[in-house]
Amino acid sequence: MKNVFSFIMNLIVIALSLLAVFGHFFAPLWTINLQITLTPEIAEVIFPKSENPTEEEKTMEMLIDEIAKENVSLSAKLDFAAAEVINCALTEDENTKNVVLGSIDALVDSVDSEKLASIEDSIARASVATAIKSQVTKFTDVLDKDVDQIMQDIGIDDEFISGKTTDILDSLRAEDATVDSITDSVMTVVDDVYDKLENSDFSDQIADLSTDDRTAIEETVKSLVSLIADEDGNVDGNDFISRLFAELLSGDESSSEQTGAVFTNDISFQTKKLNTSAILFENLEENPEEKDLKEVLREKLYAVVSDGVVGFFKKVFIAATIMLAFSSFWWLFLIVKILLRTLTKNPYIKLKSAIMFGWIPFAILYIIPSALVWLLADPASFIWGWIGSIFPSLKTIISGVAISFASSALVSIICTAVLFVFGIIYSICRATYKADKE
Repeated sequence: MKNVFSFIMNLIVIALSLLAVFGHFFAPLWTINLQITLTPEIAEVIFPKSENPTEEEKTMEMLIDEIAKENVSLSAKLDFAAAEVINCALTEDENTKNVVLGSIDALVDSVDSEKLASIEDSIARASVATAIKSQVTKFTDVLDKDVDQIMQDIGIDDEFISGKTTDILDSLRAEDATVDSITDSVMTVVDDVYDKLENSDFSDQIADLSTDDRTAIEETVKSLVSLIADEDGNVDGNDFISRLFAELLSGDESSSEQTGAVFTNDISFQTKKLNTSAILFENLEENPEEKDLKEVLREKLYAVVSDGVVGFFKKVFIAATIMLAFSSFWWLFLIVKILLRTLTKNPYIKLKSAIMFGWIPFAILYIIPSALVWLLADPASFIWGWIGSIFPSLKTIISGVAISFASSALVSIICTAVLFVFGIIYSICRATYKADKE
């Protein structure tokens, strides 16, 4: 009877050991949930302002500031399967590179059409705000006030900008959109801004928008919009914004020059640079399939995957494989010991090796990274006393990144906990069995 009971007890240990080892393959070994938000603080760190910026740089800095105010964020879920990690650790670097590129694909593909439209709208609002500020900037010296104060005084607030952006986007995305309808919506914003200036306390200090200047702006807008219209003057704006931002994201020299031409606050300069600005829109027509925002983003991230990056991930995968092998060894060692003790006088074994080392994967893949993120996000003062002096921008960047982890190694720590509790009963049986035999 005691032999049957010991067999059942050992069978439970074997089951727990097998579950702890193969549990890593039931779900992704490591899951990283990311949410990255471009806050004004992070924008200041990532895009430091020049000491002596050109007019184009000033405008781009203004645009970045406005985009940061939108708190644009991206969320992604990255999964790394145990079999995938082990395969990368034991094979050539090409497999590791494919896994990294696959993670990038998952990140980019997580940006669905709804999220993409939200990001586009945020950037569009920032662009409208930047264009308005660029015009208002011309009056800062005359009025001896900064841009934000002037806008506040004349009543150009977030609600105004959001409303005007919506009007422009609606006109661009409308099924019956035409060159004239889009141009009219843009000129309505221009007229409203100058109406507010004329009706403000500053009306006698600034010059009105002349007919010639307004005509110049209208002709510039109409000419640019015409480049994306068909022969009948109709405009398909469903994917135009995405393609436009993709072209700007490409970041070549011509795009930089064109961007400066579009956003500069000098009307005559805009008109003179119309031909170079037109190149941007012509490129969209010539290569529409190459200007998808997600594809450009994918290419940009692909470019980051250098041999050094691949080598880093290869080392991480090797370390993870060694960790899994080390932990699994002690679980499988229990099974081997049970099999070797089956025909002996005392079939019970000691369980402490698995209890001591079986939980290591969960500690490394979940507990340690989660604790590190918590410390960086809300650290004790003594930690920042020395870390803050070495990495003064680290806390700022971490503040805009939300990271959480999950791991199939949860199975191993559950098995360790169960084995620990079960081990109390098991050790009593082991001691009793030994005493009876003596």
